[in-house]
Amino acid sequence: MSKYFYPFIIILFVSLITKTSKAQLTNHSIQLSAGFSTHGTGDMYGFSTDVGYDHVFNKRFDLTNALTTTIHSSKDEPYSIPDQWQPAEDRRINWTVAGIQITSMGHFAPISVKDQKFKLGGGFILRYQSSSLPYAYGFGNDPITMYPRYTISDAGPGNIFTIGYTFGITWQVKVSSKFEIGLKAMFQNDTNGDAITHMSVIFGRILPKKI
Repeated sequence: MSKYFYPFIIILFVSLITKTSKAQLTNHSIQLSAGFSTHGTGDMYGFSTDVGYDHVFNKRFDLTNALTTTIHSSKDEPYSIPDQWQPAEDRRINWTVAGIQITSMGHFAPISVKDQKFKLGGGFILRYQSSSLPYAYGFGNDPITMYPRYTISDAGPGNIFTIGYTFGITWQVKVSSKFEIGLKAMFQNDTNGDAITHMSVIFGRILPKKI
């Protein structure tokens, strides 16, 4: 994760606390979010982004439908020739897992005051995923060249469709009559066992109320 991510989150967090506005968060909005993400047990790092429509029923309940994309990657351990003093050579294989999904989440806001909302949410996902990470593989040294040699014993399907669930928390603040910002932390899992976390910044465009 970039060294600039945490300072940015801290600055935004402070602005969420100190910012005030005259109107309540009761309008529908178009929301863009992006942030840091992990896949699996935390050994694969990446990012997630989504664009969604937040339909507000009242000050405490809303429904957000979004199109979400994720991409994560990892490498094996550095390779070195046995019994050699030379530094390890970076001859590792790169694994990449990417997906696109429909995310639908209902929210309840136990805290909803004037320009701020703290929301608890849960819902479901429909996901398409493409992965270069095999289910099972072996690693060893070629007996002649001593360079790394991979043996794929179970490549897996590669491209799959899954369904799953998601839940998390969101903090939104209306900063003007047209815009809102926020933070959210989400977790999801699916029928393939892909556990993914999201920690994102939200930028929203508030839509005019219908007459």
